[in-house]
Amino acid sequence: MDLRNLDSSRMEVAVNFDPNAWREDKFHGSVREYATNRDKVSLYKTPDQIETLGSFVAAEGHLVDDDFYFVAVETLMPRTILFYEIDSSGLKPDCHYIKVEELDRPPEMTLAAKSIGEFSSDALQPKDTELYVTPSSG
Repeated sequence: MDLRNLDSSRMEVAVNFDPNAWREDKFHGSVREYATNRDKVSLYKTPDQIETLGSFVAAEGHLVDDDFYFVAVETLMPRTILFYEIDSSGLKPDCHYIKVEELDRPPEMTLAAKSIGEFSSDALQPKDTELYVTPSSG
């Protein structure tokens, strides 16, 4: 999330897995278990996030980037306020894959029309790390 550019409050990402369902499982299963037809999910900020982050930027926006982002991580609570909400309600399960073992393509994400590459489940969440995805409230 770009704290210095809060105007970009909504964007779309193309995915072939359901990030909210994976998060609800607390990332225990393989991301491949949540395969969907390739479609878009919406990333957005809630009005409360925009208000809180706007106040933070007004108070701390004078800082250089290193200090600005350090102070953001140290002072904004809960830290999930720094994450986009994800609306994945339009995703449809990929019915072509009955068995997870038969899924032969890695999960991938694309920002807008430009691909940022493909990821394996290890690349999405390396061992001994935490990955935060905030589910949609709508």
